[in-house]
Amino acid sequence: MRLTGTYKTFLLLIAIAFLSSKNQQVFAQQRGLNDTIRTFAVIYEGDTIEAKTLQILLLRSHYDEAHMNANAKWTRLRNAIYVTYPYAKR
Repeated sequence: MRLTGTYKTFLLLIAIAFLSSKNQQVFAQQRGLNDTIRTFAVIYEGDTIEAKTLQILLLRSHYDEAHMNANAKWTRLRNAIYVTYPYAKR
């Protein structure tokens, strides 16, 4: 098998790159004082999940009691029509 000049040059460059990378040592980063954030966690069905305490949330409705009752009646009527409409269509 005869090697061409460009192929020899390519193999030589690959060998040099491989051998020069073996001389360098790699060091991992050292942990600093502020690198760790401590949080609470809960184990749920084998999974570790971060636990957080949420703030209290107050909900207010813009509707008064009479409007909410009227809306509930309308919803009941609408659902009754959905149920009975296929029979009335015949």
